[in-house]
Formats: sequence, structure tokens, C-alpha cells
Amino acid sequence: MKPFLLVALYILVAPGCVGVVNQNPCGDFFRALQGLPNESLILSTGEFQFLWDGAKHSGCEVRLVTYDALIRNEHPVPNFEAQPDSELYRQGWRANNAYAADGPGSSVYGIEKGKTLCIVREEQPAHIDDHGKIVQSKTLTITVQCREIHG
Repeated sequence: MKPFLLVALYILVAPGCVGVVNQNPCGDFFRALQGLPNESLILSTGEFQFLWDGAKHSGCEVRLVTYDALIRNEHPVPNFEAQPDSELYRQGWRANNAYAADGPGSSVYGIEKGKTLCIVREEQPAHIDDHGKIVQSKTLTITVQCREIHG
């Protein structure tokens, strides 16, 4: 009787869970990053500290941590910038340059679709060693945060 109950619960609950991920914009980013070898790949929903302004917002977040040695030349990292020739653009996403910043070892940019704003941060820190040579970190972290925009 218990196995039947578990299967019945799965049938009733699992389709709703899948629906939530499919309606959740982070689900698409999560699936795009799943093909990359990684140290960790996490999809979460709820409240988080927004990358752009540090304020608390509700929404979803995807965080990938990988290493050069895992992806080097064999696994291209998806481009989420929503440029006119991209798949994201064809899906209705548009770049919002008000949320763009670039610096040594990291970049941040925003994309919007309808009332959804997503901030993408790519980090691969670098430093100058004792010999004046730029040394880039072997760790690459990609974070995507999405929330509803009001007004």
C-alpha cells in the first residue's frame, strides 16, 4: 500500500513542481548551464540579496561554479546577453544597459522580458603576481538572479 501511495503523491505533486520550474525564468538558465561540467550548480527560489543594488528581493537564483580545467575549449559557456542575433532575443529577452558594468575579472549585465528583470554576473577574478604578470583565477562563477519589476 505504501508504494502505491508514494507513486500517487509523485503523480499529484511532481507535475506541479515541474510547472513551477518551467514558469520560473531561472529554470531556463539552469537548463542552459546543466551541460557544463561543474563543481556546483544550484537553482533556488525565495528571498535573496540582489546583485545590482544589494536590496532584498523575492525571485529566483541560479549559481554555477566551475573551473577552467573542466570547461577549457570543450564546453562553451552560454552567453546570456540577449543580443539581437541570440536565442534569448528570439524568445523575447532584451538587454537593459542600465544594468551593465564590467571590470577586471567580472562583468554584470541585465536582461528583461515583460515584467521580469534578470541580472547576470560572471566572475573570474584576476590579480597581478610578484612579477607583474596578470594571473586569472581558475574558478569561474556565474550567477543569474531574476525578479519581477514593478511599475
